[in-house]
Amino acid sequence: MLLALAACGRWDFDERAPLQPPAHVPDSVTLDSDGELVLGTSVIDTTALTIDGAPLSRGQLVAIPQLGAGPELALLQAQRITIADGAVVRVSGVRGLVILAHSVDIGGTLDASAAAVTAGPGAAAIKAANGVHEIGNVCDSGGGGGGHGTAGGTGGDSSTCTFGGAGGGVIGDDALTVLVGGASGGDGVTGACGIPPGGGGGGALQVSASERVSIAPAGAVLAGGGGGTGGLECGDGDAGSGGGGGAGGAIYIEAPTVMLEGMVLAHGGGGGAGGNGLTQNGPVGKGGDGAPGTSRGAAAGGVAPAPNAGTGGTGATGALAAGNGMTSSNNGGGGGGGAGRIVIIGDVIDLRGFVSPVAR
Repeated sequence: MLLALAACGRWDFDERAPLQPPAHVPDSVTLDSDGELVLGTSVIDTTALTIDGAPLSRGQLVAIPQLGAGPELALLQAQRITIADGAVVRVSGVRGLVILAHSVDIGGTLDASAAAVTAGPGAAAIKAANGVHEIGNVCDSGGGGGGHGTAGGTGGDSSTCTFGGAGGGVIGDDALTVLVGGASGGDGVTGACGIPPGGGGGGALQVSASERVSIAPAGAVLAGGGGGTGGLECGDGDAGSGGGGGAGGAIYIEAPTVMLEGMVLAHGGGGGAGGNGLTQNGPVGKGGDGAPGTSRGAAAGGVAPAPNAGTGGTGATGALAAGNGMTSSNNGGGGGGGAGRIVIIGDVIDLRGFVSPVAR
């Protein structure tokens, strides 16, 4: 919901404390936008370049090339940008998002996380290794967790048949020279009834201001990985392994002053648990899905319905490495997703804010 868009003059970086230039934005891009933008609960679509399905006037949300060899970005700019208290602004689409203003005040949640198995905006276009199904046997290994700032966890083996999918390795660099998000988790497998997808990788989000960025006590900036899907139960005695969790994404914040009272998180998602299709092994059912990497603690892996299925690995936080999916006799759990990366540049006034993984 767009609460306000009030005209207040032409953007001119030379008028105020300048960013020289904003990271990832080429010099050729015109930094020219009127208005103060106040966002309530809404969706920014970086593919369609809309907010809640409607385009903005005066070129305030446009596609731009990324400086260097990185993928294309969406640029949202205004004189001042505010996310209202209690609002949840979801970012979706194929492009990472750069927010650019003289000041950015975040009272609610700015969320570029994966939406379960759908990758966040500007996530890496790669995934961890899938689990393996052995034809003729009811045993499936779990998918690996996606990698980014840290590696993803390995999918759980099916101890009688197959090895779990390898977790994704570290990609990119700590400085976020290229603004790109996390990798997705590898898929789980079944013999008969479909694929349990891995969690999507967290998106890529940049917030740049020529004066200040302020994150209020109840404010949050998120780029978590999605939880892997639990192994499916096919109804014919067959069930599958869990998908791996997606890796956390990329958050880049730069301003002369960064007032940090809220949360900035880019955690990996939990892996999905294996399912069970045979009553002699215990309760029949689908494996639990992994939790998303959007809370202070590590994202939990999914819970298995029976002892012959493995639980999913926990998502990484930076301080805590991604957990491997649990090995089981039949259907392994998916590995947890690796942690993302956070860069904060400027004079940080830390008023008991929470940043995880640790900012570079």
